[in-house]
Amino acid sequence: LNATGRVLVVAPGSDEQLRLSARNLPTVEVILADSLNVVDLIKADTVVIEQPALARMEEVYR
Repeated sequence: LNATGRVLVVAPGSDEQLRLSARNLPTVEVILADSLNVVDLIKADTVVIEQPALARMEEVYR
């Protein structure tokens, strides 16, 4: 993945390893699929959505 700028990673649920890995990267933010909001999407240059997170988003936002 060749992402530049601010990266938003959308996770399906709480993932401690992902959170710990991303906290050391100043331009990466992790958000849960059911907490996703327009402000975070607009601020991001790149959005990475895990496949299970997409399914969760479909459940929550339908």
